Amino acid sequence: MKKFTKSLIAGALLTSAMSSSAVFAEQKIGAVNVQGIFQAMPQAASIQASIAAEFKDKTEEVSRLEKDIKYYLEKTSVMLPL
Repeated sequence: MKKFTKSLIAGALLTSAMSSSAVFAEQKIGAVNVQGIFQAMPQAASIQASIAAEFKDKTEEVSRLEKDIKYYLEKTSVMLPL
């Protein structure tokens, strides 16, 4: 009787494992283009303008630092012997 019960439980586990993998195989995965959706929104222009205004100082600072770095790289590369 114990052998029959163990076989029955093993069969039930095997059946449930096979059916659960089949259920997961049927799921579909989709990708969302968030940038495209954002640009299609009617409020996108006003949001972009407010973000640009909010981070204007930081953007200018990064641009200035980028120019400084390029200048110093050019200056040091000229001075280095080849």
